[in-house]
Amino acid sequence: MQIETRAIDSLKATYYQRHRAEVLVARKARYAQNPALEIERVRRSRSKRTEYYLAWQREYNRTHRDSLRATEKCHAATPAGRAKISHHRSLRKARIRGATCGSDAQRVIVAIKSAARVACFWCGTVVGANDCHIDHIAPLSRGGGHTAGNIVPSCVACNLAKGAKLAYAEWQPPASNA
Repeated sequence: MQIETRAIDSLKATYYQRHRAEVLVARKARYAQNPALEIERVRRSRSKRTEYYLAWQREYNRTHRDSLRATEKCHAATPAGRAKISHHRSLRKARIRGATCGSDAQRVIVAIKSAARVACFWCGTVVGANDCHIDHIAPLSRGGGHTAGNIVPSCVACNLAKGAKLAYAEWQPPASNA
């Protein structure tokens, strides 16, 4: 079975190399006709071969480490880019811990990181967006989700003091400064 799969993959790769332009045109046309169906088709195809794609991604990350770091540095130069990086790191942590991930979470993080000044959810201290941490009210490690309703802006002191504790049950926020 494994040998047959490798042989088929080899044939597909050879065909793709010879007919790359035609394949790309056909793929774009298929996507233009029904984007949702095409996205679902790719998702199903990848889910069948998860191990293959994970191995490919690891190899790509290993061989393109420098260009990936350069891209991340370019993203880190803008507030929207920093928010995107923060969001993807939080998503990864959430996936590792098995937490639910809401699609609205990135919108909230971008809004927080794009603001010039933000008030800490816990103590009310006004801080710059660059000095602001994104905090989960119910920590990911305690079963909280990475969703808009669980994400708040926090000053560095409150976020580091709270850590993975549950607010009000295990950790009391300082008195409001506002």
